[in-house]
Amino acid sequence: MTAERTVPWRAVGLFAVLALGGAWLASLPLHLGGGLQNPHFFVVGAVVMTTPTLAALMTVFGVLRPANPREVLGLVGPLSWRRTALRALAAAGGGIVLAAAAMLVAGAAGLVDLRVNPDASSSLLAIPLTTVVIGVTAVGEEIGWRGFLFHALRPLGPVRANLLNGALWGLWHAPLLLLGYNYGTTSPVSIPLMVLSTVLIGTLLAWVRESTGTVWAGALAHGAMNASTSLLLAAFLVPAQQGSEATVLAWPGWVVLALAIAVVHRRRGTPLDGPVLVDASARRDTHPQDAPAG
Repeated sequence: MTAERTVPWRAVGLFAVLALGGAWLASLPLHLGGGLQNPHFFVVGAVVMTTPTLAALMTVFGVLRPANPREVLGLVGPLSWRRTALRALAAAGGGIVLAAAAMLVAGAAGLVDLRVNPDASSSLLAIPLTTVVIGVTAVGEEIGWRGFLFHALRPLGPVRANLLNGALWGLWHAPLLLLGYNYGTTSPVSIPLMVLSTVLIGTLLAWVRESTGTVWAGALAHGAMNASTSLLLAAFLVPAQQGSEATVLAWPGWVVLALAIAVVHRRRGTPLDGPVLVDASARRDTHPQDAPAG
């Protein structure tokens, strides 16, 4: 079997253990005391967001040891910075549209009461800057999930690769979900709900990664979705309501995401070629000088 058709499962397994285990380890202070009310929650949360990148770095440099690590991690690609920037802006706009559409569907379904709050204009004006800020922190996730893991799983084909990638990404959220983050409940039922959400969101972000060759546009789209969700809810959700029903993490959002996936599937162009991932030990095993003579 050729390298192009082989998933480096040892590297994928190590990455999964390091990323998920790292998230639990980093969030341990919250579980030991205070939970979401811990005064260091935002610092801990920022550290948790770096664990996929740390796992990817340890996997790439410790197991794969490729000649092109920046390409493997999705830091550089075939497009110019100008074209990458334009696609990143388009992806950010898409993230905002998805967040707004999910909120509107939830309002139309009667799940939440949407009204214009007095500070609506300030919240809306804050979206661009907040998108950039959250996009920077989202890089910590994207280098892992859409950087390393995206290309590692490509031999599985888009459907199976996105299912596995999205499932792992959803499980990675478990330490904070079980504290009541995102869904407002500590019930384990939040985990499969998040997995479904991340499979859908991850499918779209994988397309952004595929169409740009790097993680930067996806990070900005990720940041735009997160930023616009919170700020749009602040602008239009009646105070004191639980807002998770009006986000991409609940069924109105799933409907919007599924429609977006259908549109992208019809319009997606030819994927940009990426580096082939080969386990360093496999390269040693097949090196010409190690082959038997004759």
